[in-house]
Amino acid sequence: MAALLFPPHRFAAVEADVYRGGYPTQRNFRFLRRLRLRSMVNLSAVKETDDLHDWCEHEEVEYVHYPAQKSKGDKGEPAVSLSTTTVALVLNRLINPQNLPAYVFCLDGVEATGIVMMCLRKVK
Repeated sequence: MAALLFPPHRFAAVEADVYRGGYPTQRNFRFLRRLRLRSMVNLSAVKETDDLHDWCEHEEVEYVHYPAQKSKGDKGEPAVSLSTTTVALVLNRLINPQNLPAYVFCLDGVEATGIVMMCLRKVK
């Protein structure tokens, strides 16, 4: 019987060789290995876990961390923001074929990741 594959939470293909989703865990590594990633971009405030660090090193995946800034919105709800410099750095990485395939993620795969993917679609 074949082993099961578990994509990261909210995983999606944005375009050829660009993927997005939530923070990967050990359970997702087998799935991610099949993508033959060259780079991973972390947009969360959380640094990589030891498991993720070891996996990237073993798979020769370049890991880059651009921490998103957490703040409170107008109504006191939590909000996430990225500086224009950070967005530009991530976009520069994603338009360079040497860095692809790439997986971009934040904790839940929605806010910070969504901002960057929206900008990527406007650039291309």
